Amino acid sequence: MPFFREQCPVHSAHVGDEVEVHYRWHPYFGQKVSIRRVEERATGRFLKVLGPTGVVIAISGWMIDPVVCRGMTMGTPRVDLATLIELNRLVSGGSKAAPFRSERRITQEDHDEIPQYAGAGVGPAARPDIRGAQR
Repeated sequence: MPFFREQCPVHSAHVGDEVEVHYRWHPYFGQKVSIRRVEERATGRFLKVLGPTGVVIAISGWMIDPVVCRGMTMGTPRVDLATLIELNRLVSGGSKAAPFRSERRITQEDHDEIPQYAGAGVGPAARPDIRGAQR
């Protein structure tokens, strides 16, 4: 048996049905979408849905399950509010960086640096944050 399964369409009576997105952090939360296709993948069931904007997107099947989504909560914050405020000031160009508790300052780069990896001179196309379209 192969390590992964190819995605395969599931012939479903639900194609064409309108369902509500219950996942509260999805842009279509609380809105009706129309199911266009259902796919079973190794990672679960995915729905191709026509959203209110007229664009077909893929969402996980559990995002339309009210029971699963009702149990999801935000949890406790994991980032210090003062740090977020300082980051906002830096990004928006508001003021010079304030010293952090360690008394180190955040400094602005003079130019875009390209990281160098062991064993090769790496150009911009090989940077891990720049990916070509993979189709």
